[in-house]
Amino acid sequence: MKAAMFCWLLPAFVTSQSVTATTATLSPWQTGEVTPDGTCGGATGFVCSPVWGACCSKDGKCGRSAAFCGDGCQPAAGNCNAPAPAPAPPPGPGSISPDGSCGGANQYNCTTSPFGDCCSSSGYCGTTSGHCGSGCQDLFGICGAPTNISSDGQCDSNGKTCLGSTFGDCCSSGGYCGTSSDHCDAGCNAAFGTCSNAGSGSISTDGTCGKNGKTCQGSKFGDCCSSGGFCGTSKDHCQAGCQSQFGTCGAEDNVSTDGTCGTNGKTCKGSSFGDCCSSTGFCGKSTAHCDAGCNAAFGTCNEAASGISADGQCGKNGKTCKGSAFGDCCSSGGYCGKSSDHCDAGCNASFGTCNTAAGSISTDGTCGKNGKTCKGSTFGDCCSSVRAPQASQPMEIAVRRMARLAKVQPLVTAALLMVTAEKAPTIVVMAASCLTAFALESQVTQFAARKTARHALDLVLETAAQVEAIVEALALTVARGAKKIHRAAASQPTSRLLMALAALAREVSHVLVGLLMVSVVALQGFVERALRIAELAANLALDAAPRRREEFACFAISGIRK
Repeated sequence: MKAAMFCWLLPAFVTSQSVTATTATLSPWQTGEVTPDGTCGGATGFVCSPVWGACCSKDGKCGRSAAFCGDGCQPAAGNCNAPAPAPAPPPGPGSISPDGSCGGANQYNCTTSPFGDCCSSSGYCGTTSGHCGSGCQDLFGICGAPTNISSDGQCDSNGKTCLGSTFGDCCSSGGYCGTSSDHCDAGCNAAFGTCSNAGSGSISTDGTCGKNGKTCQGSKFGDCCSSGGFCGTSKDHCQAGCQSQFGTCGAEDNVSTDGTCGTNGKTCKGSSFGDCCSSTGFCGKSTAHCDAGCNAAFGTCNEAASGISADGQCGKNGKTCKGSAFGDCCSSGGYCGKSSDHCDAGCNASFGTCNTAAGSISTDGTCGKNGKTCKGSTFGDCCSSVRAPQASQPMEIAVRRMARLAKVQPLVTAALLMVTAEKAPTIVVMAASCLTAFALESQVTQFAARKTARHALDLVLETAAQVEAIVEALALTVARGAKKIHRAAASQPTSRLLMALAALAREVSHVLVGLLMVSVVALQGFVERALRIAELAANLALDAAPRRREEFACFAISGIRK
């Protein structure tokens, strides 16, 4: 009976198994092409996978939340029945403290928490003795003497030491533990670890640096060594003037970017143009930038540059012209230049360079026996045979001249007579006043004129030796000036003023040459011959200026008196 029953049920069982197998087919989202980029359904034909999330949203994106698996979910491209992921469990007993609290009702543990490993009796995580010492809850953290050994490889700034850490015993200048030379040699901070060489001993302990050989790098005062030799971290320490060999220096924000410096407040130090700021305000690295006139306030300068003139003055201010931008020669007036006025007569060899012969060029008009030459002097290039009066007798000479002048002043102080058959008697005078000369001219006779001339000649004989060198130099100077003025006038024929000046200068020079001839002959004792030569010289001057002879004569003689 049981066997028959089994045989009767067997076909049904087989049929049921067949039906079951037929109905257990896979969904399209389980057999489709898995999305490579998280897109699904629609034109893509992709289906979602657990990697992106099993649900395909109405927007064609795979995900796991209700936004993907709820309304609009595409069942052909994803599992729209997939449950939303379970929320993360809230911290519970034994969890690492998320807020710095520990023990108590929440049972949070401080071990490895960012607040500290010790749980105090008050239920707070920390690392101080108040957390790790008496009352410390060892069920919720680590208790015992607090340790400041670095657990993350950092040191110094966080108060942690590298000594005994797993990263290395040396604390670098950058605040990291290690064992390399970068950690243990230069800049190693001995206050937060061990250092391997004597270099660490050069770290400043009192805030000073530079001249004492101490470096600021790794010091507690700051890593930058200022130009004044002090450690710090401010702009004054780390930028302009910062000594990079004794610490670290930050990038200066006032470094010149266009090659100009000084007046615009920009420094050349660190610029791409050069570290030296020239006297004209440009950055560079040539001697023109780094030597004379170099502005040390806005860059670096060569040591010798400090004594070189930066404003063109020399001598009295202790500055030298050699190497200056104005010229290497220091003139007698105390100015730098390179012309003959600077480098020849009067050139100050103590404060610059001078032409080889400059030291022997006369600066006072005297020459010959004193070893001085006239060539290149301001008085003229020719040295006369007459010796100038000795400098030791200036007062005696002055007294004698004044006495002689007083005797003849009621008549005239000096005069030369010109009388010819063709012209009326005329006086060319050297007088205290031209008006006196003009008054005498209208009254003079030939006899009186000759007598007056002899008085004048006596005066010339007495004083000629004293003034001859000056007269000669003045005559040559006027002659040269006349030529220059004449050339200038020739180039500008429309300028009447220049032509008049040229004529006047030439006429004055004739008078001076005539007087010079009188002086030379008078010194030889030929009085009568001197009178005749004087007449010829004066006639020459009068012929050159027939209409203004009196004015020219007064002008010339006034020049001699000076």
